[in-house]
Amino acid sequence: MAYEDPDGSHPGVFWSSNATDVKIPGRLVLSGPRPRVVLSSPITPALVVKSRTQGADGSTIAELGPPESQPDLTLHGEVIHGYARKVTLFECRTVRRRSQGLLGSDFEEQTLEAEWSILGSHEDEDFTMETCSFRFPSVDEWTVRGSYNLEFHKDRSSGKISYERPEDLTAPLAENQGTVTVKTDLRPPNWNLNGSGFSYYTRMILEKLPHVTISQLINQYIGPVIQLVTLCTSKDASPTSIEVRDSSDARWCLVHHAVVKEAHEKRKPLHPLLTLEDVGILGVAEWISSYSQVSPIPALVSNVAASDHGRTVENKVLELAASLEGLHRRLYPQVRRMSKSQADRVRRMARDSVPEEFARIVNDALFHLYDPTYHERLVQLLDDVEEIAPGIVGDRGQWLHQVKSARNGFAHQLPNAGKGDIESLHALSQSLRWVLTFRLLRLTGMNEEIISRKIREYQPYADFLTYAKRANPDAWPASAG
Repeated sequence: MAYEDPDGSHPGVFWSSNATDVKIPGRLVLSGPRPRVVLSSPITPALVVKSRTQGADGSTIAELGPPESQPDLTLHGEVIHGYARKVTLFECRTVRRRSQGLLGSDFEEQTLEAEWSILGSHEDEDFTMETCSFRFPSVDEWTVRGSYNLEFHKDRSSGKISYERPEDLTAPLAENQGTVTVKTDLRPPNWNLNGSGFSYYTRMILEKLPHVTISQLINQYIGPVIQLVTLCTSKDASPTSIEVRDSSDARWCLVHHAVVKEAHEKRKPLHPLLTLEDVGILGVAEWISSYSQVSPIPALVSNVAASDHGRTVENKVLELAASLEGLHRRLYPQVRRMSKSQADRVRRMARDSVPEEFARIVNDALFHLYDPTYHERLVQLLDDVEEIAPGIVGDRGQWLHQVKSARNGFAHQLPNAGKGDIESLHALSQSLRWVLTFRLLRLTGMNEEIISRKIREYQPYADFLTYAKRANPDAWPASAG
C-alpha cells in the first residue's frame, strides 16, 4: 500500500475530521485485526479539570481527572508514498497512552484503535456504501470459470496457451436491495527460467446497494456469501480482501476490518460439495435475500463444518441439536399444534381442574402448548432432507430418540448425559451437521436433482455413512443400506 517502517507501520500525519487544522505526526499500524494509529502527541486530553477551589493563600487549586466520556473519533490521515496515501479510520477510541513527566507535559504518545478503516479516501463518519468487491480463499476454485486452449506442436518446437475471459454473471437481489456479480479477470503473466504462465482473478461484486453501513455490508451481504461457500466447501471462506467505492464513486478503497483474514498462498486442494456452477448466480442471490430469515443458523453450522480446532463432541451435539430447533422455528413460524386461543382454553381448563396451589404450576407447564414439540420439528426437517438425501439416517426412530436424549441431557445437564460411547456420539454430531447443511442449501432454490446427485457423489458424505454404520449401528444398522 505504501512505504513501511521496519516495524510494519506506515508513517504519516493524522487529524480529526472535526478539526482539520490540527495535524499530528504518527504511524498507521495495520498488522493487527483492527487498524491502529500511534500519535506523537495527544489528539484528546488524558486529564481535564474536574473542579477548582480557592486556597487559603488565595491560590486556585484544580482537581484533575479523566474525562467523563470521550466519543469515538473519525480520523483522517495521509501516509508517506504509495498508491493509497489517504486513510480514514472510523470509530477510534484510545487504547494506550505513554508519557514523560508527571502530567505528560514533556511528551505524550496516544494510541487509538479504530473499528475499521479505508485506504484511499477521506470520508465522513456517516460514510455509507453502494458498491463493494471482495474475495475469499477459494473464490477462484469455487467459481471455476474461464476456459483454456492449449496448442502444442508435434515436434515440441512450439506451444501456445490461450484463455478466454468468461462473461460476468449477475443477478438481482430481492426487493431492489442491489445486485450480485461474479467477475473474472486475467492477471498479468508471470515467468521465470522454467517457463511462464498466467492465472485468473475472480471477485464477488455487490452493486446498487441501498447506502449500507460497514456493519450492514458485512452482516447482510458479504457474510451470507461467506457462509454459503463454507457450507458448500467445508472450508473457512472468511474474506481475504474487501474493497468499497468511495463517496464520489471515483476509486476502489481497501477496507481493513477484523472480519478480513490474511490470505495464505498454499492451500489444500478444494473438493467442494457444490460449486458456483451448481448453485448458480440466481441461487447465490436467493440465498443472500433469504439469509436474514435463518440467521444465525448458517454461521453456527459452517463454524462446525470448517472448524480445525478441537471442540468437544458434546459441545457440537448440543449446538447443532439446538440449531435444528431454531431452523425449524425460522422456516415454519406458522406451524402450530393448535391455535393460540385453543391453547388458552385448554390451559384454563387444566388450571381450573387442580387445587388452587397447583394452578400456576400447571399453567406454566402448558405455556407453549400450541408450539410443535422438538420431536415434531425434527421429523419435519428430516422429511425435507430425505427428499434430496435418502438414507441420511438408517433407523429414523432410533436416530430421533438419540438426538432428543442428547439434546435434553446436555441442555439440562442431566446426570447421564454423554455417558455413552464417544464414537456413537460423534457419528450423531456428524449427522446433525449434514441434516442442517442439506436443508439450508435448499434455500438457494437450486435444482434439487443436481443437489441430490452431488450429495450421492460427495466422498466425505459417503465416508460419514460408512463410519456411522460402524460407530453407531443402532441408528445406522448395516441392513439399512
